[in-house]
Amino acid sequence: MKKILASVSLVAFAAGFSAFPAQAVAPKEPVVCDLKSYIAELEQVKARGVASTTEELEVRRELLKASMDCNTREAAALEASVAGITEASRDAGSLKRRYSGELAAAREFTASRGPVIDALDTVEGSKELARQLKEWRDGTYNLLVWRASQLIVTNKNIALADSGADRVKQLSSRIDVLAESGERDAAQAKVKEAGELIARAQGDLSDAMGYLKNGGVPQQEQMATKQKAGLDALSRAYALLIAANDEIAVLPVATETPLIDIKLDPII
Repeated sequence: MKKILASVSLVAFAAGFSAFPAQAVAPKEPVVCDLKSYIAELEQVKARGVASTTEELEVRRELLKASMDCNTREAAALEASVAGITEASRDAGSLKRRYSGELAAAREFTASRGPVIDALDTVEGSKELARQLKEWRDGTYNLLVWRASQLIVTNKNIALADSGADRVKQLSSRIDVLAESGERDAAQAKVKEAGELIARAQGDLSDAMGYLKNGGVPQQEQMATKQKAGLDALSRAYALLIAANDEIAVLPVATETPLIDIKLDPII
């Protein structure tokens, strides 16, 4: 059984590169890693038996190199995505620097595996290296990918909440110059409710960022709950702001102050 597990470790390792890691935020240009041809060739060589041991080692080397090249490109793409965020909070800034450094280290690690792979001189040695690299990817690397991806998503949502808070202030200032009416009061109530929802979303999203800063993994469920609550509140708030903006646009002003229409886009 141990021998069988070792023989499939490289194939299992390579299979992990079929797409960008689970729970990752896809980069602007998704990294495509198709290693099926390498895996198929390895299976064909293995089927020919012991006489093809030298050929099998060469194929295993090529598969490992292709896997490492793919991992290097994946890490570089996510590193660029993290580097490209505009920090919406102090915690986001510190996490951006941390994850950028860790992704750079991961990229450099996989990029430097070439000489190690070239030095392999036995099939068993290639299997052991594949096992070690799979263990690294399944543990250290995929955890880093999850954390960096969560940073990007949470930071974006915090920025949306902050933008919503600014729009509440803008609409409130417009309502102040409207003539008193039942319609004005209704719009004002919508803006007030939106402000309360946005404040709630800001709190939830701040908590989510806090979970991430404190390590994230032991608190994945709590973090997901906070993210969902924050997004739900934001969605409801933006719907109210859009409705209030439409109502305000047709109401008469009580002064000479011009009423500026504010265009709000719904959260998708």
